[in-house]
Amino acid sequence: MADPVLIWIRLNIVRRHEQRPLRLVQIEKQMRVIATNLGTAIGPEQQRRSFLEKIIRAVLPAANPDTEPLFAKVRLWWIEIDDAGTPQRELGFGATKEVLVASPLGENMGYWTDSPMEFTAEGEYEPVDPHAFEGYWAKFEAIWWAAHARGE
Repeated sequence: MADPVLIWIRLNIVRRHEQRPLRLVQIEKQMRVIATNLGTAIGPEQQRRSFLEKIIRAVLPAANPDTEPLFAKVRLWWIEIDDAGTPQRELGFGATKEVLVASPLGENMGYWTDSPMEFTAEGEYEPVDPHAFEGYWAKFEAIWWAAHARGE
């Protein structure tokens, strides 16, 4: 049996000078991470917007202002889920296996983490090593916060 994965609880307390969440509490809990290609068949026809939708999107804030344009390029999702199957964090990989999106992060709520989807069926999804998920998450998060600190 694998050692429990250290999961950081992210509190939305932001350091003023760095604009990044503080990591305050560390707990031991086994989170499951799954891989799926659900939601990866977003083509040009799904990206077209009606006139009314364009108006609504201009008025209402976007749920994923930085990442939504990249969702169509995602070919594989790694999704961290809790005991109920509710998505907690997600990583979206492109065709060349690079991480394109990670959510929730900053103002981006996420593709799966901002949906009512629950991944409850055991064995239906490929398991992912939680340590691998943490490694990719930490690397992407560091790059993302550094880019935002520079105003990119």
